[in-house]
Parts: sequence; C-alpha cells; structure tokens
Amino acid sequence: MEEERTLAVFERKILRKIYGPVKENELWRIRRNDELKAIIKGENIVRFIKCQRIRWLGHIERMLDTTIPKKRCCMESCIQQDEEEDQK
Repeated sequence: MEEERTLAVFERKILRKIYGPVKENELWRIRRNDELKAIIKGENIVRFIKCQRIRWLGHIERMLDTTIPKKRCCMESCIQQDEEEDQK
C-alpha cells in the first residue's frame, strides 16, 4: 500500500509539471489534486501497472515450460511460497 501511495504522489508531481500552473485572479497557483484527477479522467498509474502485470502474467502462462521467462517466474513464485511458509 505504501508503494501505491508513493506512485500516486509521483504521478501527481509529474502531471503538475506537464500541465503547468493555473492563472487565477492575476495570480499563478499549482493545480490541485481534484483538477489533476479531472484531467486524467480517473485513470492512474497504479491501475495501469497492475493491468500490465496481469497482461505479462498471461503472456508468461502461454509460454512453453522450457522458456527462460517461464522458468524464472515459476522459480520466483516457489521462493515466495517458501518464505511465506517459513514465516508461519
């Protein structure tokens, strides 16, 4: 969850640089979070990254068992399962 919050903060920082400040009553100010949200229409980087991970997993699952990415993916999941069992 902390990583998602950090990504969201970074995304807003970059969007503020891309879209720039707003002139309001002869004064310039940075865009507020709600204004940025309206500009990007509810899309965010966290959702995009999660979707890309799911797409990549589907790609890996369709590969032959002998390919290096498939072996590595399976190896990492086995290591993660072992670590979870050790913590119990």
